Amino acid sequence: MLWHTTAFCIEEMTIEEFIAHFPSSFLLTGQTFKARQAFSAGLPVPFAVSQIEAWTVLCDPLSIITWREQMLAEFSQGRRIFAFVIESAANTYGFWYFVDGQLLRHIMFQEGECVEEEGEILVEEKGIQDSWGYTEEGIFILLERITGFGRPQLNSSSFQGLKNELYASQAV
Repeated sequence: MLWHTTAFCIEEMTIEEFIAHFPSSFLLTGQTFKARQAFSAGLPVPFAVSQIEAWTVLCDPLSIITWREQMLAEFSQGRRIFAFVIESAANTYGFWYFVDGQLLRHIMFQEGECVEEEGEILVEEKGIQDSWGYTEEGIFILLERITGFGRPQLNSSSFQGLKNELYASQAV
């Protein structure tokens, strides 16, 4: 499957806790989606959310929240957040890793070239990058090393649709 998404995973938080505590308002739409749709540009709602083990996963294919580093850093107080971008068609791959309010690592590759990098290489990153930097597979390996779940669990999960005030304020 070619992925077109940005998403973030929040440790030790249920979907209900996420909705109640995130610094903007979310409402469940009542729609459910398979991963193929939740992680695609064709998602008919702004966001989709699922619970996988101890992590809440928020699909953000329009990059409405995932690129807001300050918001995710603040929300990561007392927890970990792993955010990632996989844009197979544009050959863009990267991630952000927050722990207890701090961005520990961010890296972004486009067309095999590192265009953004912050923080020290994580132990979990060892041996993942190839001569083209990060790829879709590398992001999934890192996701699994950090969260304990990977592509198979994402693919078999059901996601609930979400709408949010950030998207509504940007709608034309």
